[in-house]
Amino acid sequence: AAEHQDARLDELANLDTARRRILSSPLKRSIAPRATLLVAATIAVAACVALFVMGTREPKALTFRVGDQGRVGEVDAWLEASTERDLPLRFSDGTEVRLEPSARARVTRIEATGATVRMESGRANVSVRRRKNAAWHVSLGPFRVDVTGTRFDVDWDPVSDKLFLQMHEGSGVVSGCAFGSGRPVVAGETARASCRDAQLEISTRSKASRANDRGSAIRSGVEGNRA
Repeated sequence: AAEHQDARLDELANLDTARRRILSSPLKRSIAPRATLLVAATIAVAACVALFVMGTREPKALTFRVGDQGRVGEVDAWLEASTERDLPLRFSDGTEVRLEPSARARVTRIEATGATVRMESGRANVSVRRRKNAAWHVSLGPFRVDVTGTRFDVDWDPVSDKLFLQMHEGSGVVSGCAFGSGRPVVAGETARASCRDAQLEISTRSKASRANDRGSAIRSGVEGNRA
């Protein structure tokens, strides 16, 4: 019996020694680092997939509201200012097109990068917020103004076929009739054109006059916010 017990104890001691060797082997020590690397790789792959999905997701189109009551604007809807008050069109990116009394217009296209506003008649004050990939267009009869971020006034009379454009800040490209495929108009310049008369006249205003324009714009904005 004693010999049997001694043999049993020796067997247990051998098992314990084998267990210690296994635990202290390089294979055991390498399990934790490998597991860490596997988790890190999984997180990196998941992050790449998320970035790819976000990058390929199509950005939402802009929205706009009409008037001081802020009713939701609709593409191609007829917009007409009253004979006494301006009619503001406020877009979700901060751009504003303010139709002066009796002016008529339509928003014919709206996307994530900008919109196309068609002036049917009358005058409008346009303030386009500058941002990456912005693309805004104002159509006036046969003429078109392309801008990315600027402030200007336009006036279109379809009866007399006369265009008036005054650029206050930034620049734009005007095309159509005497402008050809496109001519830049920069801050301080005023353009007058007629397709019927093949007329194009561009003049430059003084810096003092442009400073007065900026002051008037600021005062108008303050008064509009108070209203």
